[in-house]
Amino acid sequence: MSSSSKKSIVFAALASSLTVAAALGLNGVAGLGWHAAVRATAILAFGLWWLSFVAGPLVRLAPGRLTRTIRARRRELGLAFATVLAAHGLAILTLFRFESQTLEPGLELAVGALGFVFAFAMAATSTDAAVRRLGRSRWRALHLSGQALLAVIFLSTYAGRFVEDTHAWPGLGLVIGAIALRLAAGIQARRRSSRLPTE
Repeated sequence: MSSSSKKSIVFAALASSLTVAAALGLNGVAGLGWHAAVRATAILAFGLWWLSFVAGPLVRLAPGRLTRTIRARRRELGLAFATVLAAHGLAILTLFRFESQTLEPGLELAVGALGFVFAFAMAATSTDAAVRRLGRSRWRALHLSGQALLAVIFLSTYAGRFVEDTHAWPGLGLVIGAIALRLAAGIQARRRSSRLPTE
């Protein structure tokens, strides 16, 4: 693992710790505080996921210094996301000690757990050595599947919140916008490939 990848994990762990500490400091260390910690780490993780999800499409649709920098740091963003997600999971488990309904069995829990599995699997294979071991096609299939699943999870989460409270529209808009960017970049890539001369 490169030094930049290690730094991203350390910084993400520090940011997660400070986020949880702030949530508990403002709301107490009982159920209310851990509710706040769960929400805060979810927001932090979402921001990192969003940047990693749109990094490729942005540089294809709007090439420039900023978008190229984001694209070059996509691996670090993904590792940071997985680190914060781990803190989010620990916050959920701690909240479960106060409120057992937090992890109520059902489809939502199963899909959420699968999202964690894919996120950690992508993080574990975010090295050049992993790409060589898995092969480019299998590595790409894993990461595309994981990103698609996480997009669906975030979309359903923010859509559900929007139904309950329309003030949740920024998060929903960001997810929809990110998916739209991916689709637009894919369409552009197909159009360009169709214009290439064939022999």
